Amino acid sequence: MREGRLGRFAWRLLAGICMGVGAITPGVSGGVMAVAMGLYEPMIVAVSRFFRDVRGNVKLLLPIGLGACVGVLAMSNLMRYLMARYAGPVLLLFIGLVAGSTPALVKEGSRDGFSKSYLWAFAAGAALLGAFALLERAAPPRAQGGQLSFAEGLLCGGILSVGVVIPGVSTSFLLIYMGMYAPFMAAISALQIWTLVPIALGFGAVSLALVHAVRLLFARARAYAYFAVLGFTAGSVVLMLWMIAAQGFAWWHLVFLLAGLGVMALQQRRADHAHKKTKSM
Repeated sequence: MREGRLGRFAWRLLAGICMGVGAITPGVSGGVMAVAMGLYEPMIVAVSRFFRDVRGNVKLLLPIGLGACVGVLAMSNLMRYLMARYAGPVLLLFIGLVAGSTPALVKEGSRDGFSKSYLWAFAAGAALLGAFALLERAAPPRAQGGQLSFAEGLLCGGILSVGVVIPGVSTSFLLIYMGMYAPFMAAISALQIWTLVPIALGFGAVSLALVHAVRLLFARARAYAYFAVLGFTAGSVVLMLWMIAAQGFAWWHLVFLLAGLGVMALQQRRADHAHKKTKSM
């Protein structure tokens, strides 16, 4: 029992790190990482109904939150270095994680049977992500540099929360075009508390509003919501492949794709084992 609890804690901590790294990496989304790790819907429910089961929700959210902080604070400089020199392998690792989660999402969305109408939700999710990406790239870039004001920090935090709560939306690109990405990363690297506080406030406020809307969607149209998430994730993979094509590609990079797929295969096997064990009890 203790090993099982430690295993769950370690997995959620790792998932949180992946979410934090995904949130600050251009082309990736913290929400997609939550989906890939199988924690997206449980997190949405836990946050939106936190006071109904405080102890259980803290057990779920605490390691994820700690991991996200590690991913954002400790990995920011490393990710900037890796994306500058090894963008292809890094993005292929993320693609492996996302693609490896697809069978579980399809299974979850089709739990009560499959309907062709679900494909419209899939197409809508992919189209919405594509439209968002085109708007990001069409926006004229603002000069980078300087320090974020309090209001800009609130806006920056709100934008980041969209990428975490809505899978597939890479808000890092939007921050780059708005000229906020460099000062945001600088604030993280230097631990500028006076800048990080409004970012955290903006993130929390927007996240709470979005989480309640998403929970209602999952409660009332669960299958459609899952296939829309599938559309988001599929669109995210296409965008990452687009970035890889622009950066250049070597065949040995596929090792990272296989590593991501392998991690998700192990996670699915662990989840299936835990599910069977729970049913047998």
